[in-house]
Amino acid sequence: MAITALLAPLVAFITVVLVVMGLYALLTQERAAVRQRLSRYGVGQSGATVTSAGTTPLLRDRKMSTIGAFDQALQRSTYAERVALDLARAAVPLRVGEYLLLRWLLVLVLFLVPFAFRMPWYIDFIFAAIGFYLPKGWVSSREKARVRKIEDQLVDALTMMANSLRAGSSFLQAMEMVSKELPPPISQEFGQVLAEVSVGAPVDESLADMSRRVRSYDVYLITTAMIIQRQVGGNLSEVLNNIAHTIRERQRLLRQVQVETAEQRFSAYILLALPVFMLFVISILNRPYIDTLLEPGVGRILLGVALVLQIFGYFVMRRIADVKV
Repeated sequence: MAITALLAPLVAFITVVLVVMGLYALLTQERAAVRQRLSRYGVGQSGATVTSAGTTPLLRDRKMSTIGAFDQALQRSTYAERVALDLARAAVPLRVGEYLLLRWLLVLVLFLVPFAFRMPWYIDFIFAAIGFYLPKGWVSSREKARVRKIEDQLVDALTMMANSLRAGSSFLQAMEMVSKELPPPISQEFGQVLAEVSVGAPVDESLADMSRRVRSYDVYLITTAMIIQRQVGGNLSEVLNNIAHTIRERQRLLRQVQVETAEQRFSAYILLALPVFMLFVISILNRPYIDTLLEPGVGRILLGVALVLQIFGYFVMRRIADVKV
């Protein structure tokens, strides 16, 4: 009964949050319909990348929240600009205010879970910290996955552009072919550049913005070559073919390195998980053998030191196996 009484406020809070989010979705449905109609004319083809930081001022949606006072506060914050750029890089269709609100709601919910079960007070703060950094980790992993997909599509995109240029197409026509023929996310990024150019943004600035949205050395190399070629001239199709060959060789070498270092990376995971697994097994088979180590005093100090050394060794092994190509 005590646990049920403690869980009742938590269930009520989650219910209220879900109702508020549902009302917000209904109120913003009309705005989404307007964006969908505008996308037919080339505006907003790449989702969040159009409405977040990292694009040209001509198309950048500076409104970071639907709440006026909150939006004004975020406008003056450099942290909000960094968050908006992270959301754009991960192609997350959220404003900065919405993202921060969801982040703090998760902190509050996870903070109340240990409290409801009467766990020690420090567990509440551990859960709250997990709730605060979990969305950031998800955004970061989503960005890395998106960058990997784009890098895998670069060779096809460059080859298509080079062939289109040889056939007599212009630079923008070659980019349009990539945005129409190739799947996302590479088509979204090229479509973003075309959308900006179509409403008057300079081509060089739009290419530089694409390089800022996609944190990849290959994309930076490509956009820099395109910008230089537009300024000094030259055979762009030949330049794109050379870059495509370079990227193809780098990817082949990178895969070979990953195969060679697979054993070291797997060993790092094993060495990190093995002590925890053995502690769990021994605590089941022979609990008195472990009780001394778990009692307050020297045993817990040794466990803390061992945990720190394990994490340090894991990062050292990962650093050794991380070969830059």
